[in-house]
Amino acid sequence: MMNLLDVYIQEVTKRLPAKTRADIGLELRSTIEDMLPEDYTEEELLTVLAKLGDPIKLANEYHEGTSYLIGPAYYELYLSTVRMIMPIVLAVILLTFVATSFLRYNGTDFFPFIIGLLGEGIWMALGTGIHVLFWVTLVFVIVERAGVAPHLVRPTAKEWSPEELKEIEPIPKKKAISKAEVFATLVWTAIWGALYFSAIDLIGIYTPREGGGLELVTSIFSKEVLLTFWPVIMLIIAAEIALSIIKWVSGQWTMQLALFNSFYNVLYTVLFIIILTTPSLFEPTFVSYMTNVFADSMSTTVEQFFTWILASAIITLIVVAIISTIDGFRKARL
Repeated sequence: MMNLLDVYIQEVTKRLPAKTRADIGLELRSTIEDMLPEDYTEEELLTVLAKLGDPIKLANEYHEGTSYLIGPAYYELYLSTVRMIMPIVLAVILLTFVATSFLRYNGTDFFPFIIGLLGEGIWMALGTGIHVLFWVTLVFVIVERAGVAPHLVRPTAKEWSPEELKEIEPIPKKKAISKAEVFATLVWTAIWGALYFSAIDLIGIYTPREGGGLELVTSIFSKEVLLTFWPVIMLIIAAEIALSIIKWVSGQWTMQLALFNSFYNVLYTVLFIIILTTPSLFEPTFVSYMTNVFADSMSTTVEQFFTWILASAIITLIVVAIISTIDGFRKARL
């Protein structure tokens, strides 16, 4: 159990850049201890802390600059989130782009191919970076205005009192949301999002090409269907990123977070079931190819094969959504 001095220093330093927290924490501890007698009482400590004032305002004073689009209470979390998300998205998008480009490469004019690849890759990285920065900023603006993590801010009309430190409790380990958990979710989002938008050129049936390499015979999914549902996919991706950011900001499971998590689970499950049950989801040439593959089989028809694949995918979606929803509420109640 931390004493009030430790809690106060933690409340200040957790709102500061990671590279300066340790030094400022030591400096602040030394300053407070210099203001106290050798054997101080809790009342004397509260008096000193009251003089230093609100830890949120004190943390703001340590910032070299000010930021108003994203408030000081959220600013360091915002920067940390951008630093975490940006490399993930750029890496997955560029790797997918490079893989798709090399699959298309016919083995000739290698130098012009590489130059074109670098040029397109740079423009893609710039465009992706701008989109990531915009959406992360927008989510943080909404999160801050909505007061998603009230423990980070305090109503300006309310005067801070050192007695509030007694109400701050460490986050239980079972309720805590680790950076690794958020990181893994963002990696998964970037992977499946990149695969969806490159599915036309990447996911399909390949045959060896003369001179080496592979040639795409047919895509598995219909281009028209995938393009029709791209706004739906963007909605799911935006909701998943928003959920990850809210987890990162909150730092622990709450009933509010569990409700948002359940809403997201229902959203992506329903929308993906709609996509999966679209009659023309699969490319006709792929269906014909699979029909020929199953032509020699007496036990399984191509219709049964597709039915089994789609049923398995839908059941998996529903089971995962139920488990995630239950687990969220369970952790929020701990």
